[in-house]
Amino acid sequence: MPRLVGKQSNPAIPLSLLILASIAVLTGLESIGVINVINGFGNDRVEIRTYPDRPLN
Repeated sequence: MPRLVGKQSNPAIPLSLLILASIAVLTGLESIGVINVINGFGNDRVEIRTYPDRPLN
């Protein structure tokens, strides 16, 4: 059975996974239009206004 006493941890793998996960979340938020960091990327929010006073024809 290996002994783990004195073994130093390597933070590179969890740190890289955290960075990749945060990039994925930010890219998802940018693509659905929640945040707007990159102009012209993702969905544009389109407002549909209804005018009840106007006739439909």
